[in-house]
Amino acid sequence: MRISVAEARRRISLAESVLPRTGITGHVQEPVRPVLAAAVAAGTVASRPATIIALAIDKVRHHAPEDTVAGMERALTRAAAEHDTDFVARVTRQWVEAIDQDGAEPSEAELRRRQGVFLRQTRHGLHHLEIFATTDQYEPLLTVMNTATNPRAQDKTAGSGEAEQNLDERTRQQRLLDGLVGAVKAGLTTGGLPAAGGLRPQVMVTIDYRDLLERLDRLDQSGTTNDVTPGSGRIPGTGMGSFTFTGPVTASTVRKIACDADIIPVLLGSEGRVLDVGRTTRTFPQHIRKAITARDQGCAFPGCTIPAPWTEAHHISYWSEGGTTSADNGTLLCSHHHHLIHKEQWHIQVKTGVPWFIPPPHIDPRQVPRRNNYFRLE
Repeated sequence: MRISVAEARRRISLAESVLPRTGITGHVQEPVRPVLAAAVAAGTVASRPATIIALAIDKVRHHAPEDTVAGMERALTRAAAEHDTDFVARVTRQWVEAIDQDGAEPSEAELRRRQGVFLRQTRHGLHHLEIFATTDQYEPLLTVMNTATNPRAQDKTAGSGEAEQNLDERTRQQRLLDGLVGAVKAGLTTGGLPAAGGLRPQVMVTIDYRDLLERLDRLDQSGTTNDVTPGSGRIPGTGMGSFTFTGPVTASTVRKIACDADIIPVLLGSEGRVLDVGRTTRTFPQHIRKAITARDQGCAFPGCTIPAPWTEAHHISYWSEGGTTSADNGTLLCSHHHHLIHKEQWHIQVKTGVPWFIPPPHIDPRQVPRRNNYFRLE
């Protein structure tokens, strides 16, 4: 079979747990791990994560009652059917540590001393952070990040029932980052975070109004947490804006944010003095967003698994081109796919209450409409 000795041993070890056994009298008995065996036979759990589960159960079966071991088998099998091998390995270690607690763990004081978020030097134009977190801190981080990485979500062609090409070319690491950033943006919209300087926490960026309007007519508007304040942050002759914390930013980046933001116009006098502050514009009211949420339930882009609270309401027909702010003209998109729609020139049509996405010719020359089958299976 051209496999290594180690691989052969792994397969034989797994077989002892998931294949039917022969009893003393010659009759066939069910596998040692029937739940895991059924998942492997059905193809919902691959061989390697099945081996991780089987070895972990063998390690703890003498330290716990049978019902605990059976519960561990069911939980890990379900995790393996829904997540990747790395995730299964992490969850498996947690089960083993919870059941077999031998060995001293670091003290609370030691963990507190080592934890933290460390801001490193920027690399290749990207901001570099390192996070050292305790288990109870890591779990919510992992939860929000994995929302964007569900490997079982599949896009289907319209009416064909055949698996479509993968429309999402992001790596797992990129998806984890998008999931984390999406959760942070959602947190900024809740109004539950403490105010700073009398204002709720929000992303602030300033830019000259002329630089903002350039090509802005190609950008749509949705209600999220980023406020763009035209006026005071222009760097003369450069066409750039400025973030509150990170400093200068290109005008193209600000235009992308403007698509996802409440825009608050600020009229400045000749000496930079604020003369008038306008109202926010083009946002989806809460009652309309609720109607769109009830329909889409999450990001409507094919194959995406981001839930509704982390999405942005997008005008299907651009507001700047006369599109209405209505449920029929709106759909939910996560930040990544919202920007992708504009960048790649996708088109969206709502048919019988379902948003269908028509890819540009360079992605699909046939331009076959696709839809999200994760939130709505019918």
